[in-house]
Amino acid sequence: MKKKNTKKEIERKERKRKRIQVKKAIEEWKIAIIERDNWTCQMCGKKLERRKQCHPHHIISELRVKRNFKDLISDMNNGILLCYYCHKASPGSAHQGPLEFFIWFKKNKKRQYDYLVNYLNNQKI
Repeated sequence: MKKKNTKKEIERKERKRKRIQVKKAIEEWKIAIIERDNWTCQMCGKKLERRKQCHPHHIISELRVKRNFKDLISDMNNGILLCYYCHKASPGSAHQGPLEFFIWFKKNKKRQYDYLVNYLNNQKI
């Protein structure tokens, strides 16, 4: 005898389906960022030879995007390719020195910066 799905079970399945969908979109976004930036760290210029060396980075954090700006999850303008050092380890990296990174981003990636500022200005936050 087939068991009927309860409302909670249906909601749980829907949440799981959405999580899988977001995960797939993020993975596709990462590949697109790597290809767009030609396997090159945009901060230091290092050529990255293996996928493991590539660190696609969301300018507006992935967590914030998931909560507030879902359409930015796969927006190419909300991403940049970095090597491990520029992404996580150096004092001016995206995670160790977010202010320094943001200043660098504003100066060196003006088109992306302007796009994101315009996007945020047009949102009801």
